[in-house]
Amino acid sequence: MSKQLIIDFVSEITPQLVESKDGKYKFKGIFQRADVKNGNGRIYPKKVLEKAVAKYQGLIREGRALGMIEHPADGKTRLDEAAIKITSLSMNDKGEVIGEAEVLVGTPKGDILKNLIDNGVKFGISSRGSGTLIKRADGTVVVGEDYEFLAFDVVYDPSTPGAFPEPIKESKEDKPMELTLETLKRDYPDLVEAIKKEAKEELRQEFEERVIEAIEQKSSKMREEIKEELLSDPDIAGAKVAVEGIIDILKPFISEGIAGEHVEELKDRIKQLEESLRKKDDEIKTLKEDVERKEIALYIEQKLSESPYGNKIKEAGILKEAKSKEQVDKLIQEFEESIRKTIDESNQGEPKGKSSVNEEKTVSVTTIYEKLGLPVRR
Repeated sequence: MSKQLIIDFVSEITPQLVESKDGKYKFKGIFQRADVKNGNGRIYPKKVLEKAVAKYQGLIREGRALGMIEHPADGKTRLDEAAIKITSLSMNDKGEVIGEAEVLVGTPKGDILKNLIDNGVKFGISSRGSGTLIKRADGTVVVGEDYEFLAFDVVYDPSTPGAFPEPIKESKEDKPMELTLETLKRDYPDLVEAIKKEAKEELRQEFEERVIEAIEQKSSKMREEIKEELLSDPDIAGAKVAVEGIIDILKPFISEGIAGEHVEELKDRIKQLEESLRKKDDEIKTLKEDVERKEIALYIEQKLSESPYGNKIKEAGILKEAKSKEQVDKLIQEFEESIRKTIDESNQGEPKGKSSVNEEKTVSVTTIYEKLGLPVRR
């Protein structure tokens, strides 16, 4: 669809004389509006005007943002016909394009406009731009994203912009071109096919980007969830839930017709991701078991330090196979009770006054080791 010359009157300007030693004439006002249906049934989206305003800054910086009195018949700006120079153009929060212009006093057309201002003549500002037009089902015409400002001209009768080659007429009674899918298919079949091909390619690329983005976002979230699960959930169930969530995200995309040729590739990616997650599960499980072993080992050291028979229990090696804190407590308790019982039995059978205290302890411990089946240390 080729770009067209688009002319739109916005509002009347009340000229304001800027007092200076040079006697310059400047005026300011709304040069264009966003997201508002104008008298010609056209809407300029805000992002379209933002882009156009940004691009127009280059002409302002170069001093080439010129305007004429009335629109030129061929739509081209000429130096010998220039009457104003745009010095500022910006957009406010309301979507209004605010412009400021200086009258080129001393030039033929500039002096004409100066004299008109001196005599109290009001005039309007009309934008001259280039871009494509898109017609909606409700009849509204939207200016396309390729739109750009060419110039802003001073006009007297905004409803009569002049004659242009294949123009978009400014008269409010004129209607825009009828651009429907049926007319395009009938009059431009090759163009329709080209558009369909381009649209399909764009949709395919967009689909792939959305899928990859979804996978990356879910993977990032999944990694955080796995870290949390490591501290709170021994089974690490969150990782499996995350994989299922990724599959659910992909389901609506896979059902689209344009994705048919990529389904197998996406399935392979999912399988690879699942395999990676399974390996991660194994690593986490191993890490978890190692942490548990270290926790048990630390607990055993603590309990042995608290027990009066800690060294004996350690030498006996009865805690090597303990799998939990409860099992450690139980084994220590049973061992201590056995030691006390053995000591009591040994002391009951030992004649009083036949050995020193140290000798009594030695005999008692030796007897304990023999009864428990432990190696006796001499």
